[in-house]
Amino acid sequence: MSRNPVRQMELGEYSGKTVRRLRIQNLLLTENRFPSNLRVGQHSHIYPHFTIVLKGGFVEQYGEHKFVCSAGSVLLVPQDQSHCDIMGPDGTHSLSIEISRSLERFLSSESDLLTRPRVLRSSDLSAAIANLKRHFLTSTPSSSFEIHCAAMQVILAVLRSDTRPSDGPTWLATICNRLEEDLSQNQSLSELASLAGVSIAHLCRAFHRNKGMTIGDYVRRLRLCAAAERLSQSTDSIALIAAETGFADQAHLSRTFRQAYGLSPRAYRSQAN
Repeated sequence: MSRNPVRQMELGEYSGKTVRRLRIQNLLLTENRFPSNLRVGQHSHIYPHFTIVLKGGFVEQYGEHKFVCSAGSVLLVPQDQSHCDIMGPDGTHSLSIEISRSLERFLSSESDLLTRPRVLRSSDLSAAIANLKRHFLTSTPSSSFEIHCAAMQVILAVLRSDTRPSDGPTWLATICNRLEEDLSQNQSLSELASLAGVSIAHLCRAFHRNKGMTIGDYVRRLRLCAAAERLSQSTDSIALIAAETGFADQAHLSRTFRQAYGLSPRAYRSQAN
């Protein structure tokens, strides 16, 4: 007896009732509602995405691994990985953010962020989600520009959550903390290896194995996240922020920021404030 083929969901396609869909630059936002106790059979998605649980909850299962998603959490859904879902007794109200191939390539070059499912929750994410809800889920939605910026803030918060030290060698948290202490300075591999008490080769291999990226990529992501936070929370000049977060100059920050997030530092600051 042949097995049923896994259904592949296209861009913007979900099994619930789509309330609203909005495409902005490198993102597609889709608001969905799912009835209580709905069971969604095996399927996969062509594009990776971030699903924000607004109300209710559900369980998403990949093989033997189950991910419990409750209100306020964000589920990272990789592309082309088969899974099934069971909605909770109160149903589910969600907002999914699918990303373009160009943004996917950038995030994939930085880490393995999009290669495995996970559920994230943090104070940064809660604040970013509240901001996106305020712009997108009201009777008088904000401009596309404001919604795009708010959605990118959610992705930035996901990146910040993903760069926190995870289980690994006892020295891993020490190295991560050192890298975060002063982003304006370039740490040498020899200094870091000495701090960890291991060889440079072992440091690089172990760091990549545990964090899914090189030390250089990790620092670059930290700098982008730090710059975004400074832009939204201070009135410092963009040139000063660039210098104090480790970029060569304002042009370097602007180029890298736009490549990563689809908007300039000035535009990001304008919306955040």
